[in-house]
Amino acid sequence: MSAWTGTGFTFFGNVEILPKSILFLRSLEQWVGGLGIVIIMIGVLIHSGTPAFRFYKSEAREEKIKPSVVNTLKKIVQIYLIYTMIGIILFVMAGMPIFDAVNNTFTALGTGGMSIKNANMGYYNNDIFYIISMLMMIMGATSFLTHYKIIKSKGGSFLRDIQFISMVIIIILATIVAVAVTRIIPMDVLYHVVSGITTTGANISSSTEIGAWPGFIKIILVVVMLIGGAAGSTAGGVKIIRIITILKGINKDIINIISPGGRIVNVKIFDKQLKESSIREASTYISLYLVFVLIGWLVLVSYDYDAMNSLVDIVSAESGVGITTGIMSPAMPIMAKLITIFNMWTGRLEIIPVLILLRCIIEIFKGAIPKKTLY
Repeated sequence: MSAWTGTGFTFFGNVEILPKSILFLRSLEQWVGGLGIVIIMIGVLIHSGTPAFRFYKSEAREEKIKPSVVNTLKKIVQIYLIYTMIGIILFVMAGMPIFDAVNNTFTALGTGGMSIKNANMGYYNNDIFYIISMLMMIMGATSFLTHYKIIKSKGGSFLRDIQFISMVIIIILATIVAVAVTRIIPMDVLYHVVSGITTTGANISSSTEIGAWPGFIKIILVVVMLIGGAAGSTAGGVKIIRIITILKGINKDIINIISPGGRIVNVKIFDKQLKESSIREASTYISLYLVFVLIGWLVLVSYDYDAMNSLVDIVSAESGVGITTGIMSPAMPIMAKLITIFNMWTGRLEIIPVLILLRCIIEIFKGAIPKKTLY
């Protein structure tokens, strides 16, 4: 579950003793999981139409590159393969062994975060490797529609993509504030902020070190992990576009309150009129998201885990990140493990399909119970 959802949690105490085939399989699962195994199977097995497009939207990939869902998926796979090759080549050119380069590219681009080393990316102790890794994480957390436009416009679309610009601004501001307030090494802060907002979960500090960090930087991590990457990317979280939608909705309400009666306030995103239904949908989704986080958090805290560390780990699970303060371990109570798995699952499927599935199960169960006849 951790690999397929792109979360990256692991209970293996020593991954370096595992066969290379197992290590590669874990990385491959994250690479495929990041792309979205559900929409890949739909693209292969189902022709474009309403059912396929509903599942396609559940992965927050509503905007289409091509006229049909199937053709769009094919183009996404092509782009994904191109960036994968670029990542592998960059790592190899920087001096990383080919096996390591392949696995680290798979997990960074797929925003998975599992590593073939016990110390994750911190094993290499190499700033060049860290920079390449962050680049791949950011590329994975950027909308595929933007990638497609970048290829066609030779880079110009980056500066016109509100989600990409917002992600970069958040990374810069969060890093500056965290470095200014704490004494943590700037590269450590930058790497984990990037890892958090892209929901990759790769790390260069151990879980013990992260668990000992000041509460302030943990709050920053929680915020960036909740926000997540761009809609239409491999990243998890609530997605940047939903945050922008909510903020624009709040701004619209404020303007309506202070404006003369009868004034019509128009709000736009991507040069398109922002509908009230879109604001409601974003609000509903974020509210549901926080409810699932709260449930998971309460379960972990009930087992006497530190409240702040529990919040970091459960948000990490729900957002498909994988950064842990040390709570995630084989020694966890079974219920704590199950709720973490549930959070990973619901977060990856964007909650709504899970609620639909649960409703269907309840309806089937209710139909299987014979109704009493009243005389």
